[in-house]
Amino acid sequence: MHVSYTFSKYISKQFLISLGIVVSALALITLLFDTVEMLRRTQDKDIPFGMLLQMIILKLPNILFEMLPFIILIASILTYSRLTRSSELIAARAAGVSVWQFLMPAVALSFLLGLLIIAIINPLAAVMHAKYETLEDKYFRGNLNTLSVSSTGLWLKQPGQDGEGKTIIHALKASQREAILYDVTIFMFNQHHRLFKRIYAPTAQLVSNHWELHNADITSITEGQNISIPTNNTYRVPTDMQLSEIQNSFADPKTISFWRMPDFIDTLKQAGLPANNHQLHWYKITVIPFFLSAMVFFAAAFSLHLPRKGKTGLLIAGGIMVGFAIRFLSDLVSVMGLAGTIPLVFSAWAPVIISLMLGAALMLHLEDG
Repeated sequence: MHVSYTFSKYISKQFLISLGIVVSALALITLLFDTVEMLRRTQDKDIPFGMLLQMIILKLPNILFEMLPFIILIASILTYSRLTRSSELIAARAAGVSVWQFLMPAVALSFLLGLLIIAIINPLAAVMHAKYETLEDKYFRGNLNTLSVSSTGLWLKQPGQDGEGKTIIHALKASQREAILYDVTIFMFNQHHRLFKRIYAPTAQLVSNHWELHNADITSITEGQNISIPTNNTYRVPTDMQLSEIQNSFADPKTISFWRMPDFIDTLKQAGLPANNHQLHWYKITVIPFFLSAMVFFAAAFSLHLPRKGKTGLLIAGGIMVGFAIRFLSDLVSVMGLAGTIPLVFSAWAPVIISLMLGAALMLHLEDG
């Protein structure tokens, strides 16, 4: 029997209502906990409450993004358990509608939601999270060092040697493990933002609290002098940057949108920096539509038999536990992928494939089809 458009529209409406309730509830809970945490962190800092509220809102989309599988799982459980209790699904089965037919509206909506997240929501969330990171560095970490990567190489900004002005370091490539920059050009500005010294060196290595330059060529802009440092000597540029800052500068790919990620990954590779975190993040965003669709099957397996089996709360709790198990599996294979034990593509797709297969197997076991 072909399921009617009216019936599909009705189930879709019920699913969207449940989805809205779950998203709203989790957003309010997240805002509450984040507000309390922010207030705790600012006990000894003079930060306006309006700025804290702005940071909390900027952080919210990525928190909800991390909870997407749970959101779809809980929304699906609410939808189908409510329809089961009201005997609407029983009546649909009696009319010849199979379980697969009344699951399709929620599956299709979840898939479309995944596409919407990839196309629009993720780029917006990336911009907001980047702004949040900037504000957190400014108000909480007090970090004046910034490190960025572009198609022209690496750019590092740090305070000037005398604590005034600023120093900008440009390098074409870098070795993250050894903290060495290659083809380095350093621009030193005074407190009036005027360039007074330019330094070029083939390499610059981060040693203790300074950059160690070999075979440097120093040009004094204000004095019109050019000094070349012999190869066997070194020139030091003070810095308060640590090796861990360089190693963690690109650890959070949440600030890069899905569409910009491939170019950024290529730029990291060309600069000699690791890109595994960003590659894995990009793959995991790609599989979101399929992952969300798989959650509907799990939800149905735990919510379609409430009237004749009872123990509603236990079954719903079981469905949520399955969600935690899938999250644990996803984190486990992600770690294995980053460690090089399995391919990164497989580490992103494995939880999706396993979820789809287990969800379909459960439905085949519980239903006649």
